Amino acid sequence: MERFQRDYKKKKKIAGLVLKLTVVILAVAILVAGVAVGVMLATGESFAEEETSAARDRKAPVIVGPEGDKAVAYLGDTFAYKSFVTVTDNSGNYTLSVDDSAVNKTAEGSYPVHYTASDAAGNKTEYKLTLIIKRSEYSEAQLMKLVEAKAATLGITKNMTKIQQVRAIYAYVNDPTAGKNDANIYFSDESNTPSQQLSRENWEIDWVEEACRTLSMSRMEGDCYTYYAVSRAFFEYFGIESVGIQRAKDSTEAGTHFWCVVNVGTENAPSWYYYDATRLAGRFSDGTRNGCLMTEAKLKSYVTTAGGTEFYKMNKTDDFPTVSSTEIK
Repeated sequence: MERFQRDYKKKKKIAGLVLKLTVVILAVAILVAGVAVGVMLATGESFAEEETSAARDRKAPVIVGPEGDKAVAYLGDTFAYKSFVTVTDNSGNYTLSVDDSAVNKTAEGSYPVHYTASDAAGNKTEYKLTLIIKRSEYSEAQLMKLVEAKAATLGITKNMTKIQQVRAIYAYVNDPTAGKNDANIYFSDESNTPSQQLSRENWEIDWVEEACRTLSMSRMEGDCYTYYAVSRAFFEYFGIESVGIQRAKDSTEAGTHFWCVVNVGTENAPSWYYYDATRLAGRFSDGTRNGCLMTEAKLKSYVTTAGGTEFYKMNKTDDFPTVSSTEIK
């Protein structure tokens, strides 16, 4: 009996030690786990979040190029390809690579330039730009020199209001009081830029060359595109915002026509009007051929000599300016 009691006490003591040891081990394990979690939260949570965020990112970078996906450079220029596009990405972290292997920087022509934008998550966007290389004498800088000299002789100054400037520009380009053969720009039904004589594909870009060629002529002549280009050159010089317009291809009128809208207000309070310096043959509802600072109603009232009413038919985009309905006296 005594032996049984001794064995029982011994086993009970051992069991107690085992229980205490187990509790200690569990406590240490919990403590170690807690420290590990704390360390992970303190040092690794942001990385985990970044990795998770990267894994969830399915949005590729966005590449936005110039209007018509075309840009102009001039022989002898430094070709800053990345300046032609704007890239945005939701992560704010991307790389942009440019492939200009098809570009011949020493010759005029149209060349493809390929862009690739990639973000940290591996999303990728590709974009193709057409780079049009022209001779340096048809650069915008050269054009502004021509306009500056011409404006000085015409007495058009930067102290005038925008309405006064636009009217003065129209008076010079359209020259309404002169006969056809005596006008400052004789209407020849053909533009002066070779590419425009064959195709109107690059009309939004070729206006600089067209204006340069025309203003450099001893006897200026040209078509509606010429009148548009020379007018726009003056608008650019005087800081007058304008948007070019090409007649809709489904118009019942044959061929094409170019004109624009001009903002004679401010950026915050714009005041847009139609402007067409072409020496027109038809008439508006007011009985005139005056295409300077027109409202929507006046523009739509134009009728050609053959009775056509779609001379100014256009396809407006969502961001096309709202033209004022108030006539300027």
